[in-house]
Amino acid sequence: IPTTLDIFAQRFPPSGGPLWYQTGVPVCRVSNQQGAGLAIAQSGNGAVIAWSDTRSSASPDIYAQGVDALGRLGSGVDVEPAAPPAATALARPAPNPAPHGSTTISYTLSSAEHVELRVVDTSGRMAGVLEDGMRGAGMHTVSWDGRSNGHPLPPGLYLVQLLTPSRSEIRRLVVL
Repeated sequence: IPTTLDIFAQRFPPSGGPLWYQTGVPVCRVSNQQGAGLAIAQSGNGAVIAWSDTRSSASPDIYAQGVDALGRLGSGVDVEPAAPPAATALARPAPNPAPHGSTTISYTLSSAEHVELRVVDTSGRMAGVLEDGMRGAGMHTVSWDGRSNGHPLPPGLYLVQLLTPSRSEIRRLVVL
């Protein structure tokens, strides 16, 4: 018995937790019979997703859609584009605690705006500015090696701050 399904894609870093919207990126939401058998193949920094579909006839056709590493859709047939991010937000650094200070910090912007992403110690002293400038809407990821001015920071508690004209958010980071 065929089942009506919507096709969504999701990206997970090795540390876990979704990188794209909580429900994933909508790849195909056509009202018809999408087959549940998906084939996903890596393609550079993204993926190609293929599925069977009976939207044109009783005999299933094969459809495919490319999704890049940021969750943006490439050219496709009758595919609804991804919705813009709902809100500007700073994700938890991962891994956390950060061995030797090495961690990845992700944030999402609902629209293009000026971003300052920085690390400060608990007394408020600047340990490093990771980003400072205009960034487009969508997800952004920054790798940090736990260094300040070329020197490793001592183990301890640090704060990661995302500052934009529309939002200020802080996440704790433990450096081991």
